[in-house]
Amino acid sequence: MARKLVVLPVAVLLLLSGCATSAPTTASSPAPATSTPASTPTASAAETACGELGEPASLSYNAWNDFQKGNITAEQRNSDLSKAAELFRAVDASGAPGVQNALSQVIAYIDSATPDASGQPYDAGTDEFFNLRSSLGIACESAGSELELKAHGG
Repeated sequence: MARKLVVLPVAVLLLLSGCATSAPTTASSPAPATSTPASTPTASAAETACGELGEPASLSYNAWNDFQKGNITAEQRNSDLSKAAELFRAVDASGAPGVQNALSQVIAYIDSATPDASGQPYDAGTDEFFNLRSSLGIACESAGSELELKAHGG
């Protein structure tokens, strides 16, 4: 069964420092107050989480795809899927609620799966898992970040 891979745009962030200077502040000058409400996801939390999610999302896709093409054994696929599951669980997306929700759904899918006769811990080739992985990308984009999925060629 052929699948189309939806690859979200890869964000390349370039931070350029400005050349403008400002007058020095004195010790008696109060520093401007900056705060982010706890309910608002910070860009850095989403960037960090989505950056970390690229590896397990790629690994799970490539495990399925490479096995379908005969490039890896069932044992390697199972190992890659298990590693991807560990990596999904290790991501802290608590600072980006939309990403955390999408990640929780991926983890729930993995946790609810029953290994098949070959030992495959979960099926990364189902429409459901494909949609969950796509939802991660959409959540990252909505939080102002990107999910980079690196698919193997061949």
